Amino acid sequence: MPVTKIRDDEILAGNRAVHAIEAQYYDRIHPDIFNFWEQRMLRRDLARALALLPARTLRVLDVGCGTGNLALPLWRLGHSVDAVDLSEEMLARLRGKQREHERLRLHCADADTFLRSAGSYDLIAISSVLHHLPDYTATLKRCAHLLVEGGALLVIHEPLPRTEMTSLTASQAAVSSTAAFIDRVRQRLSGIKLPAIDYSISDVHVEKGIALDALLTGLNAAGMSVVGLRRYRPERVGLAAMLNNAVLGAPPILFSLVAQRVK
Repeated sequence: MPVTKIRDDEILAGNRAVHAIEAQYYDRIHPDIFNFWEQRMLRRDLARALALLPARTLRVLDVGCGTGNLALPLWRLGHSVDAVDLSEEMLARLRGKQREHERLRLHCADADTFLRSAGSYDLIAISSVLHHLPDYTATLKRCAHLLVEGGALLVIHEPLPRTEMTSLTASQAAVSSTAAFIDRVRQRLSGIKLPAIDYSISDVHVEKGIALDALLTGLNAAGMSVVGLRRYRPERVGLAAMLNNAVLGAPPILFSLVAQRVK
């Protein structure tokens, strides 16, 4: 959806500023992404996308790769990965995790600039990025056009529309509050002291969430067929995420999807 109140260049500048600060802490301040349950679900989503593709070395693009949450698993599976991020600081963290860069190419650029001149890919992966983009529907359309016929798109960890959200039951709220308390204690013990960060511009679509119906319609119009859609609730402790999602059925606030280019 286009952003009308904030210019595109302001959104990009806001993201560069935020991620320059966050980079050195990113993996530690996002246990909602890196805990064992979320990583297990990520592997399942990734396996579902890869199952659509031929069993060979694939050409993969990770849009907004950050510190490598998707790029590194795909590289370790033997695929050829272009990892793109607008933050040189985030790329430096990824570079530090994997010294051997054969089949892993890092590019410092914003998503839309890179996509305008990119080649074709078998798989395009996007994790926790759409809510940072000026116009995520346009970006996804560019991604769809870069996929080979039969190619796959994987989108992970994006906010659902706020209109889809409902209240937690007492037991679900207890799990979430306990997880939040444990995480606060863990952060305090770690000694991590983040400077004040203004997310109001960088996280431009978080307040309203991603317009999922419009996104799905746009993907269909771009020749994509959605083959998997998962709604879920992240927690900052893996056990809490498992309980609220697999046992208690807590109302979701994020989604992930897998789509395939069919025409």
